[in-house]
Amino acid sequence: MASVAIIGSGRVGSTLAYSLLYSDAVDELVLIDIVKDLADGERLDLYHATSGLNRDVEISSSDSVDAAKDSDVVVVTAGFPRKPDMTRMDLLKKNLGIIRDVGEKLKGLSHQPIVIVVTNPIDVLSYFLQKVLEYDWGRVFGFGNSLDTARLKFIVSQRLKVPLTSIEAIVMGQHGEHMVPVFSQLKVRGKPVEIEDKEGVRKELLGSAARVIALKKGTWFGPSACLKELIESVVLDRKEVIPVSIDPKGAYGVSGVHVGVPAVVGKRGVE
Repeated sequence: MASVAIIGSGRVGSTLAYSLLYSDAVDELVLIDIVKDLADGERLDLYHATSGLNRDVEISSSDSVDAAKDSDVVVVTAGFPRKPDMTRMDLLKKNLGIIRDVGEKLKGLSHQPIVIVVTNPIDVLSYFLQKVLEYDWGRVFGFGNSLDTARLKFIVSQRLKVPLTSIEAIVMGQHGEHMVPVFSQLKVRGKPVEIEDKEGVRKELLGSAARVIALKKGTWFGPSACLKELIESVVLDRKEVIPVSIDPKGAYGVSGVHVGVPAVVGKRGVE
């Protein structure tokens, strides 16, 4: 069992916390937000949920990153959310200072937890946070392409009229306008399939988040579900292959930046 700290108690952070109540891998949640009343309120609401779910999970709340001192995994969701007509890169100036502050405070911890960055733009900010923290390679990485992959599976299932669970797919590259759906790796029931309208699928994939944001002002269910899977692969040492944003160290001919690539994820982070 593991302790997970979530920095940022907004919609993604709080929904992730709720999702983790259903996980047998997590027995402690630490909610951290500069608005302590928000973190406190989410803590109480989640405790009420544990009673309804008959789950024993220890939940604490704080406005200090020091509260993550015993956490195995730290998830950073703090930051300004994306609004309609904004790209993820538009958030860089707004969120860079927030991530810098989080990094400086995390440096005060006596251990190196696994740190997962959710704040957009994920690729740039996860790279920046790794530079601030100077953790061992693989312990700081960005979340993003796993959500893009989930969205691609949904699009393909709708177009081919097949169950989501029968689809294998992967999206690589930037979590943003330059993401790359790898059509050559697309399979249904273990067999390769050919997508006729690849450009149409790619455009639908690129517009998926913007469509949700236009309709409901944000995305949180999709990210939280994919984050739960990612966290469980870490704490249960599942060693699942999941696309995450990290420096490939020369793989795919890329180094010195964070970009979405398939990686084995286990108890040491990216392995």
